Amino acid sequence: MMGTERTGRSLIPAFGRNGAFGERTLWWSHNGNRAIRVGDWKLSAKGGAKGKWELYDLKVDRCEMNDLALKYPQRVRELSQR
Repeated sequence: MMGTERTGRSLIPAFGRNGAFGERTLWWSHNGNRAIRVGDWKLSAKGGAKGKWELYDLKVDRCEMNDLALKYPQRVRELSQR
């Protein structure tokens, strides 16, 4: 795939003695759904550009049951701009 090179990170540190990988940012978009994860925070929306953002603290809510978007609007803005 010429011209579509992407940068990435080596997984080698994850296999080290302490498994340290450090802070990471992951984002994805698929079939009109989108999300970004930075550290323990995940912002996601269903249904394209008009989908409502939902915010989760995965450190305490791994099953994404408690939407924190209204409680932390500044974090929603920060993550959505990324």
